[in-house]
Amino acid sequence: MSQPRPLLHIGYHKTATTWFQKNLYPQAAGCAYQPRPLVRDLFMNTTAWSFDPEQVRARLQTDKRLILSEEDFCGYTENGGLLEALSRDMARRLHATYPDADVVIFIRNQLDMIRSSYLQYVRTGGTHSLHRFMHPYPVGSVFRHRWYKKPLLMLDHFSYQHLIGHYQHLFGHARVHVFCYEDFAADNQAFVREYARRLQLDVNLDSLNYSVHNEALGLFTLFLSRLLGPFTRWGTTNRLQLLPILPRWIPKAGLKALNKTPLSGPQVSNERLFGKKLMLELQQLYAKDNLALLHDCKLDLPLRQYHYPLADA
Repeated sequence: MSQPRPLLHIGYHKTATTWFQKNLYPQAAGCAYQPRPLVRDLFMNTTAWSFDPEQVRARLQTDKRLILSEEDFCGYTENGGLLEALSRDMARRLHATYPDADVVIFIRNQLDMIRSSYLQYVRTGGTHSLHRFMHPYPVGSVFRHRWYKKPLLMLDHFSYQHLIGHYQHLFGHARVHVFCYEDFAADNQAFVREYARRLQLDVNLDSLNYSVHNEALGLFTLFLSRLLGPFTRWGTTNRLQLLPILPRWIPKAGLKALNKTPLSGPQVSNERLFGKKLMLELQQLYAKDNLALLHDCKLDLPLRQYHYPLADA
């Protein structure tokens, strides 16, 4: 009897990967879902020269179907996947270890992705403006012409076609399964039912907890988060630190409570965060990349339905 193909869920960030890690994969019958700290240690906390696929396979040896889920395989958002070098190398490491695996990738409308990433950045102590967050190398910065010395967020990180095409080249088109996060958000129960069928996961779907906690942020809460950021003990990169004396839980709990009241202000939407001019610039930036997802990567995805930036052929 042949060994069942491993399942590798690589992200992206902000696409409900945590829900799958906590709710779906541990409940899959006949599968061995691996803890994220172990996965990170084996694949990521090692140099390119010392990584050994055979040793990794030996550590993860199982008679069940192996499931690995780690969104950092796509690269950490705040460092742009180390100029995407980490993102590309993780694909090579995964392929060298499990060349016959099924790969799962979730994507999300880039404007929603950037908004969600920025709000997460501010929640965890980030202090910079949206513009500085999106363009982290200002004029006068010693790193402006030396990105490699301090990799930070790059808008190219959300041009999904490059990484998806890379995985398709390594694993083959049929083994790379790409989904829109918006399909999951629209009807998670129906989505998970079809997802389990397509990936051949035996799960009691009625027993799953389908609640997803993505708390919206108000404009005043956003402002107050940035105000407290320099005084909070967060490990977030690329932020101003003045006197970090506040434990993380104090502003985190306080702002969470405030955000549930009318005092938090109107919800931070794309329109309020970006404004019309910047929204148009971002749409133009990602339009050709998204079209390449449909044509070059040959993916049948409802990008127009969910208002992804798209250019006509």
